[in-house]
Amino acid sequence: MKIVLLSILLLFSSLFADEITCITDKLQNEFIKLYPQATVNAITVIQKKRKKFEFPATYDVIVKARDLRRDIGTFYITEDGKKKHFFKFEIDATLPVVIAKELIPRKSIIDAFNTKIKDVKFNKHSAKAISSLPKTKIMAKKNISTNHVIQKRDVLLAYIIKKESTVNITLKDGTLQIEFSATATKNARINEVITFIKNDGKKIKAKVVSENRAIML
Repeated sequence: MKIVLLSILLLFSSLFADEITCITDKLQNEFIKLYPQATVNAITVIQKKRKKFEFPATYDVIVKARDLRRDIGTFYITEDGKKKHFFKFEIDATLPVVIAKELIPRKSIIDAFNTKIKDVKFNKHSAKAISSLPKTKIMAKKNISTNHVIQKRDVLLAYIIKKESTVNITLKDGTLQIEFSATATKNARINEVITFIKNDGKKIKAKVVSENRAIML
């Protein structure tokens, strides 16, 4: 990931440039934890109250995750863990998002055939978008229109096991591992625990771990 040199709007003495750089580094690191696929172009720090300010000898930088989920936010530094000094910051960044290439009907699988990836400016709206297609299949929670930036709330995990399909069940007992087939009693998503019916008619509970495979509990 490319990181561009951070820009700093100094409303402070130039003597504090090192402190401001440390703060922007902190903001950048916390931001990248939330959005590892983002490209940061610049972070601007602005003192909220335009008055003379001097950094304390020791301080902690506190920024909440919710303030990093938009391009303009607030953080503060604490002096001796008590007194708080508040600052405003602005993040100039780009983020890849998944966009629908066509109408995706409700409950349809979302994949590389009906979507595209595009870099857009980071803001509170793009922050809620999915930035890539997960390995686990997902499907549309509602009808998704063409060119819509797909949000996390628009999708849910797809069913990877269908009702009445035959599934390979694994039973582990110490070092012993037994495999057999059973029929699913309902549709299921990954990590769901559902009931299966063995060939002898006995019902068992098993956790779905992948397509056509579950582990007996």
